[in-house]
Amino acid sequence: MGPLSGTRVLDLGQFITGPLAAVLLGEMGAEVIKVEAPPRGDPFREWGGESFSPTFAAFNRGKQSVVLDLKRDEERRRFLRLVRTADVLVENFRPGVATRLGIDYQRLRVQNPRLVYCAITGFGSEGPYRDRPSYDSVAQGLSGLTYLLLDPQRPRLRGPALADTITGQAAALAILGALVGRGATGQGRYVEVSMLHALVHFLASSVYGYQLTGSDPTPERRPHQSQAYAFRAGDGNVLLIHLSSPPKFWAGLCAAIGRPDLLDDPRFATLRDRVRNYETLAETLQAVFETRPRQAWLDLLVQHEVPCAEVNRISEVLADPQVRFLDLLHVDEVAGSFPRLRPAARFSEDDVPLLDRPPFLGEHTAAVLEALPNEG
Repeated sequence: MGPLSGTRVLDLGQFITGPLAAVLLGEMGAEVIKVEAPPRGDPFREWGGESFSPTFAAFNRGKQSVVLDLKRDEERRRFLRLVRTADVLVENFRPGVATRLGIDYQRLRVQNPRLVYCAITGFGSEGPYRDRPSYDSVAQGLSGLTYLLLDPQRPRLRGPALADTITGQAAALAILGALVGRGATGQGRYVEVSMLHALVHFLASSVYGYQLTGSDPTPERRPHQSQAYAFRAGDGNVLLIHLSSPPKFWAGLCAAIGRPDLLDDPRFATLRDRVRNYETLAETLQAVFETRPRQAWLDLLVQHEVPCAEVNRISEVLADPQVRFLDLLHVDEVAGSFPRLRPAARFSEDDVPLLDRPPFLGEHTAAVLEALPNEG
């Protein structure tokens, strides 16, 4: 099932970036074989003290697990047999590790000229930072993303692993491009994606903002320009609105909150005025929103077609009527079944697979290796 049905992916990744790239391909129908090193496999397996930590489960759904010690000649020969059957290989070793193990692209392309080999690094395979260790927070800080998210008065790192996730998605996209190219030429290719490059690319609007204006983007710049606000309602719950540029949203907001006088206020007359006086407008609106519970305001805002939303916890997201209608998290009626997250994309001609639980360490080693074609 899915557009990548019949495609075999070898996932040598650990932690998030490599496994995420591979699981995204699996969501499109690819067969993903996770190659893990003994004795414990991917460090995220037991992160938190359980067999399937939530992080491991999220990025290793539906895979097969094969345990091979690539430092041993016999095990490496088995791996090379596996490579000959593969379409894609994903790894996120530090630069030089694959070469030391004897599984770098130059060697593997001899075994399989059609192989698409994706290497994910922290800073790239060359350059002054080549050998520095990199993790999500490090890449976020170096790329400028943290600056655009951090409160400088109380610097505390928060939120999900954005750098890892953005990099894994960039790698999956690059792999798909390489597979399309292989369809035309019959030849595989080497694909490299670094966390630093992926994040700087993700921040393209900020990069161009600086290059074209000479001014460093600030954390406030985007919400000011897009007229996005967050308010605490009278019941203590938070909601947000996004007015953007269409005048109808500003007019709808003024009508929804019963403040038509704001339309004639010279401080807020035009979009440029509202951008310039963002903080003043935010204070004015906050005083209004704290007079009623959040749901009362949301009902009025929706009625006047103002883009708005509650600020949900994850538990509230999963209970949301639209999320439930779309069946984004599919849970079978069978007690104890593994919850299956639907892929972000849907295809008209294929039923994309709902990936099941992650594999136990080495669960498929015997079956996968025994099915390999005989050498020679």
